[in-house]
Amino acid sequence: MDLEIGNTTRLQHGCRCRIKKSTIFGTFCGYVSPDQKKSIFYDEELNKVKIYNTSRLERTYEKF
Repeated sequence: MDLEIGNTTRLQHGCRCRIKKSTIFGTFCGYVSPDQKKSIFYDEELNKVKIYNTSRLERTYEKF
C-alpha cells in the first residue's frame, strides 16, 4: 500500500499523520468521542498531546 501525503486511508492507532495544509507531523493516538469527530494527536516537534478534529488530520509516510 502506497501512503502519499494527502492519502485518505483510515487513521489507526500509532500511525504517522500530519495536520492538513501544514508541516506539523506527529502520531495519531486515538479518538476522543465515539462518533470519531475528535482525535488525539501527539505533536512530535513540541512533544505535546493535542485534540484536533479528525477532518484536519491526514495519514502520511512513515519516518525511517
